[in-house]
Amino acid sequence: HDCWESENGEDDCDQFNRFGPGGNYGWPNAPCGGNHLYIDPISTFTPTIAPTGIVAFREDSIYPTQYHNDLLFVDFKAGNLHRIKLALPGLTDLVSHTIACNCGHGGLIAVMHGLNVPGQEGYIYVSNESSILRVVLNKP
Repeated sequence: HDCWESENGEDDCDQFNRFGPGGNYGWPNAPCGGNHLYIDPISTFTPTIAPTGIVAFREDSIYPTQYHNDLLFVDFKAGNLHRIKLALPGLTDLVSHTIACNCGHGGLIAVMHGLNVPGQEGYIYVSNESSILRVVLNKP
């Protein structure tokens, strides 16, 4: 399995990285990428959106197979749930970035993938400062 992480820049250069052994991702010398001495992030955002978490759709989730291996992250600035589609087979190149949900619950601080057990049923959950919300698709 892959290790993904989100980073908040100060005013710009929010980014997502897929970590590998011994990788050098450029902080603090090249926070936005673009320097051949470092591994570029999968995606960057300027101005900041304040990404606050990242999760991959698991194959045992309730969601259709077209979402498997996609990434979801939330942002604190606008309270959106974002979807990142990556290119197969290596999942190292960005195909697309879309807003999956303008959730309307203020700044979101976390996203998690529930287990495929009663009470969680493999759903994605997001949270703000006072609630945990289950993400249900209207249309795949």
